[in-house]
Amino acid sequence: MSAIHLLVLLGCRTNTHEPEGLTEREILTRASLDLRGKLPSSEEIKMIQSQPGKVNDLMDDFLEEDAFGLRIRDLFAGAYRTRSALYLLAGGDDAQFERDAGEEILKLIEFIVVEDRSFSEVVTADYTFATESMIEHWPISNYDHDEGGWQMVEYDDDRPHAGVMTTNSFHTRYLSNDENYHRSRANALSRILLCDNYLQRPIDFPRTIDLTDEDAINNAINENPACVSCHATLDPMASFLFGFPSEDDGGIYDIDRSWEWEETTGKAPSFNGIEGYDAADLGFEIAQDPRFSMCATRRVFEGLTGRKATSEDNDALRRFNTVFIESEMRIKTLIKSIVRDSVYRGRTAGNRTTVGAKIMSPEVLDLAIKNLTGYRMLRDEVALLRSDDDLHVLGGGLSHRAGDYAPTTSNVSRVLVQSQLAEAAANYMVDQESGLFDELFADVDMDADQPDLEVLAQLHTTILGIEVNQNHVEVKELSDLWQALVDAEVDPRQAWAGVVSVLLRDARFIHY
Repeated sequence: MSAIHLLVLLGCRTNTHEPEGLTEREILTRASLDLRGKLPSSEEIKMIQSQPGKVNDLMDDFLEEDAFGLRIRDLFAGAYRTRSALYLLAGGDDAQFERDAGEEILKLIEFIVVEDRSFSEVVTADYTFATESMIEHWPISNYDHDEGGWQMVEYDDDRPHAGVMTTNSFHTRYLSNDENYHRSRANALSRILLCDNYLQRPIDFPRTIDLTDEDAINNAINENPACVSCHATLDPMASFLFGFPSEDDGGIYDIDRSWEWEETTGKAPSFNGIEGYDAADLGFEIAQDPRFSMCATRRVFEGLTGRKATSEDNDALRRFNTVFIESEMRIKTLIKSIVRDSVYRGRTAGNRTTVGAKIMSPEVLDLAIKNLTGYRMLRDEVALLRSDDDLHVLGGGLSHRAGDYAPTTSNVSRVLVQSQLAEAAANYMVDQESGLFDELFADVDMDADQPDLEVLAQLHTTILGIEVNQNHVEVKELSDLWQALVDAEVDPRQAWAGVVSVLLRDARFIHY
């Protein structure tokens, strides 16, 4: 069995790196996929080959491309978990509404980052973003129907404004029942914005409490030390959230219910011991909390490196966070500091775990394949690799239900998803003459009875990022594959699709 077929079957990575780190071309490829979802162009590769050190300038340029916005949404989607097929929305059977509503928060974050505004606006903004499908169900004003699409808008009910915290996207994703008193919502905000999940605190919960007795529960919350340790800060934070929509009230804020904390928990709204009035006050205080900037720093670092931050990264995280704060919380500045870090570039740095090779997330794989071949795996116009579909999870994505970290290693299901996608994309590219077709096959006789070795070498170099000439052993293997398919009475055009498919399912394509 040939080496290339072994790679396909095993799904193993072959390009591990020594402590000296990635080459400039590999750094360029990593940053290009992370920041815009596509492989670098041949012109960009030639540029860094002729101008050593130019890679930093190119990475900065990626932050100004339109494609960067979607990658920002992908980066924060795992924390907010709003891309969910189980989204509990008051929109009936309107599938477009549910998809758009799940992106509301992410579009707000995208705008703040792309426009290079302070990240504090995530919790202080007095605007949001909506589509036409959303304004049919939610109380939103100043939408231009003639323009259509995503637009900056405002909620026109009585709600206070505090960025993502006061969006219906958040409150219809994280519901609160009559007994929970918004504690689950408050914990969701703490987990997302402060990286502090109350449910993961090491609390020795008393086993003697009768959970069927409401009086016993309330007594424990206020008097049992184990319970008080969380509820003393969680309940006052939750009190800011009374009045926000539940599942069946049309997404309208009810100011009259904003005082219900008086009759329920009895805990006045406060955060870090500072009393407030409404969610706008909460947003202001969260923006000042040192955990807010550090949490954003951690999330961006983990999103770009593809691994969980460890205690060995603490000094580096503090350094990144200092840069972030000094820039008045500009995410672009934070990203620039992280992609210049030794660990991101595959080099060792003390005891920190280096990133020698990452595996494409389903979202990156979706964009990389689309930009190469023009193909996306869709159902009802939804990209399956970036929706809350089973294919997304099987392909290595994070489930909306739980967990903060997606798997970072290959497995059988991930290889199968890559293989199916590779086959469909390769056939689409050849049949529709899309994506790289014009660049690589424009001068190729697709009905010839012999493969063009130069084109095979170009395909290998472009897709796998490994430069070879037409005499390389793997080019010979690709040629043999093409010939074997033709000998098996496969149309020569489809034999080319077979070659592209093999390259796209190669482990070296998905690891970068």
